[in-house]
Amino acid sequence: MANNLAFVETSPLDQNFEMFGFGNKNMMINSGSYFLIQSLMFANFLVSKLIQKICKANAENETARKIGTFFFTPNAFQRLWNAYLKLFMETYFDFCFGVVLNSVAFAEAI
Repeated sequence: MANNLAFVETSPLDQNFEMFGFGNKNMMINSGSYFLIQSLMFANFLVSKLIQKICKANAENETARKIGTFFFTPNAFQRLWNAYLKLFMETYFDFCFGVVLNSVAFAEAI
Protein backbone atom coordinates (compact mmCIF):
# COMPACT_ATOMS: atom_id res chain seq x y z
CA MET A 1 0.00 0.00 0.00
CA ALA A 2 2.80 2.45 0.82
CA ASN A 3 4.31 1.95 -2.62
CA ASN A 4 1.03 3.06 -4.22
CA LEU A 5 1.10 6.38 -2.38
CA ALA A 6 4.77 7.17 -3.00
CA PHE A 7 5.96 9.52 -5.72
CA VAL A 8 7.96 7.92 -8.49
CA GLU A 9 11.17 9.80 -9.18
CA THR A 10 11.18 11.35 -12.64
CA SER A 11 13.78 13.38 -14.45
CA PRO A 12 13.21 17.06 -15.26
CA LEU A 13 11.82 17.81 -18.70
CA ASP A 14 15.00 19.65 -19.62
CA GLN A 15 17.66 21.83 -18.02
CA ASN A 16 15.59 25.02 -18.32
CA PHE A 17 12.72 23.56 -16.29
CA GLU A 18 15.17 22.42 -13.64
CA MET A 19 16.62 25.92 -13.47
CA PHE A 20 13.15 27.32 -12.64
CA GLY A 21 12.55 24.84 -9.84
CA PHE A 22 10.73 22.05 -11.69
CA GLY A 23 13.20 19.34 -10.72
CA ASN A 24 10.89 16.52 -11.77
CA LYS A 25 7.57 15.91 -13.50
CA ASN A 26 5.45 15.19 -10.40
CA MET A 27 2.74 17.83 -10.12
CA MET A 28 2.13 17.50 -6.37
CA ILE A 29 5.81 17.92 -5.60
CA ASN A 30 6.10 20.91 -7.94
CA SER A 31 2.95 22.62 -6.64
CA GLY A 32 4.43 23.29 -3.21
CA SER A 33 2.20 24.36 -0.34
CA TYR A 34 -0.57 26.28 -2.09
CA PHE A 35 -3.40 24.64 -0.19
CA LEU A 36 -1.56 25.05 3.10
CA ILE A 37 -1.04 28.75 2.37
CA GLN A 38 -4.71 29.18 1.44
CA SER A 39 -5.80 27.39 4.62
CA LEU A 40 -3.54 29.54 6.77
CA MET A 41 -4.85 32.71 5.14
CA PHE A 42 -8.43 31.68 5.94
CA ALA A 43 -7.50 30.62 9.48
CA ASN A 44 -5.85 34.01 10.04
CA PHE A 45 -9.04 35.73 8.86
CA LEU A 46 -11.25 33.62 11.15
CA VAL A 47 -9.03 33.97 14.22
CA SER A 48 -8.82 37.73 13.70
CA LYS A 49 -12.61 38.00 13.44
CA LEU A 50 -13.05 35.83 16.55
CA ILE A 51 -10.64 37.97 18.56
CA GLN A 52 -12.46 41.11 17.41
CA LYS A 53 -15.83 39.69 18.52
CA ILE A 54 -14.42 38.75 21.93
CA CYS A 55 -12.88 42.18 22.31
CA LYS A 56 -16.12 43.86 21.23
CA ALA A 57 -18.02 41.92 23.88
CA ASN A 58 -15.51 43.19 26.49
CA ALA A 59 -15.32 46.75 25.17
CA GLU A 60 -15.38 48.24 28.67
CA ASN A 61 -11.90 46.80 29.29
CA GLU A 62 -9.11 49.07 27.97
CA THR A 63 -6.81 46.13 27.15
CA ALA A 64 -9.58 44.45 25.14
CA ARG A 65 -10.08 47.67 23.16
CA LYS A 66 -6.35 47.86 22.38
CA ILE A 67 -6.23 44.23 21.31
CA GLY A 68 -9.36 44.69 19.18
CA THR A 69 -7.84 47.75 17.54
CA PHE A 70 -4.65 45.80 16.80
CA PHE A 71 -6.55 42.97 15.09
CA PHE A 72 -8.97 45.22 13.19
CA THR A 73 -8.48 45.28 9.43
CA PRO A 74 -10.69 47.50 7.30
CA ASN A 75 -12.38 45.56 4.48
CA ALA A 76 -11.01 42.28 5.85
CA PHE A 77 -13.12 40.04 3.63
CA GLN A 78 -12.21 42.04 0.50
CA ARG A 79 -8.53 41.80 1.43
CA LEU A 80 -8.85 38.04 1.95
CA TRP A 81 -10.56 37.71 -1.44
CA ASN A 82 -7.84 39.80 -3.13
CA ALA A 83 -5.16 37.66 -1.48
CA TYR A 84 -6.90 34.50 -2.78
CA LEU A 85 -7.00 35.98 -6.28
CA LYS A 86 -3.34 36.92 -6.12
CA LEU A 87 -2.42 33.42 -4.92
CA PHE A 88 -4.47 31.93 -7.75
CA MET A 89 -2.84 34.14 -10.38
CA GLU A 90 0.64 33.41 -9.09
CA THR A 91 0.06 29.67 -9.08
CA TYR A 92 -1.95 29.36 -12.29
CA PHE A 93 1.21 29.46 -14.36
CA ASP A 94 2.78 26.79 -12.16
CA PHE A 95 -0.29 24.58 -12.57
CA CYS A 96 -0.16 24.98 -16.34
CA PHE A 97 3.45 23.86 -16.32
CA GLY A 98 2.53 21.00 -14.02
CA VAL A 99 -0.13 19.72 -16.40
CA VAL A 100 2.35 19.71 -19.27
CA LEU A 101 5.01 18.00 -17.16
CA ASN A 102 2.59 15.33 -15.90
CA SER A 103 1.37 14.72 -19.44
CA VAL A 104 4.94 14.21 -20.63
CA ALA A 105 5.69 11.92 -17.67
CA PHE A 106 2.53 9.91 -18.37
CA ALA A 107 3.41 9.62 -22.05
CA GLU A 108 6.92 8.43 -21.16
CA ALA A 109 5.51 5.81 -18.75
CA ILE A 110 3.32 4.22 -21.41
